[in-house]
Amino acid sequence: MDCHINIHGGKQPRNPWSDGPEYITQCHIKPGTNYTYEVIFSNEEGTLWWHAHSDWTLSSVHGANVILPVEGSTYPFPEPDEEQIMVLAETIFQMSVDYGKTYLLLIINAAVDSEFFFAIADHNVTVVGIDGSYLKPISTPSVVMSPGQTMNVLLTANQPLGHYYMCHDPNPPPWVKNITGQ
Repeated sequence: MDCHINIHGGKQPRNPWSDGPEYITQCHIKPGTNYTYEVIFSNEEGTLWWHAHSDWTLSSVHGANVILPVEGSTYPFPEPDEEQIMVLAETIFQMSVDYGKTYLLLIINAAVDSEFFFAIADHNVTVVGIDGSYLKPISTPSVVMSPGQTMNVLLTANQPLGHYYMCHDPNPPPWVKNITGQ
């Protein structure tokens, strides 16, 4: 099966031929052949993502490009205790957290044509980055993400011990109810 990779959010200065749109910047990579992608990031930070084009698109071939702070520097927001990549294209996702810890969720909307609202029952999240750029933190009970968009949010596990739904849906809240919380 032919393949090539599309890099979302990377500006690729002076290097457009490694960005993947079929028959625009490159031809298909044939089975049994090799191609080395050269990805040049300039001032991007946070989370970007990549996905396959052509026949592999429907096979959910995708992943995250996580750009960490430059060595010796820190995030422009409180340091999280842990990081977790989430792809809003997968049907089941579970995450265990420890009370009092803060988690940086690196969320990717890998949907082809659906905006998604995302929320966690009985929790607010703090948006700290969108599409490879950090921003002034914004606390909110839910976020909306366009197709192909990435978002970095902080989640502080500050609610009583229990199970809390993490939902993404094309319809706006209030659909996130903690009906199984204990």
